[in-house]
Amino acid sequence: MFRRVAAASLALIVAVGVLVAAPASGAVKISNGVKCTKPGKTTKTSLGKYKCGKNLLTRSTKLVWLSTDCIKITTTYRKAIRALPTIKVATDSAVAGFAKDVVAAQSNISAGL
Repeated sequence: MFRRVAAASLALIVAVGVLVAAPASGAVKISNGVKCTKPGKTTKTSLGKYKCGKNLLTRSTKLVWLSTDCIKITTTYRKAIRALPTIKVATDSAVAGFAKDVVAAQSNISAGL
């Protein structure tokens, strides 16, 4: 009788252990940089919303999960980098105009105006 109870208890413990451990080890945790397979697919986790795609800040062609916030920031960054030459021209023009104003103000001060 004791053998049957011991064997049944051991079998029950092993079965419960397998059922509890299997889902935890088989689950893939989704976060930035984790491999994915379907481009454009989105998913929501407790940490936020993620989209499967290529990372725009690297040369890699691998598909990875990217936070939608990360995608927005990367897009804004890339637009700013493309706009830099235009911004530099406008800034250089403004600085040249300020330099002319300073020279004119200095000559007015020297002339006693």
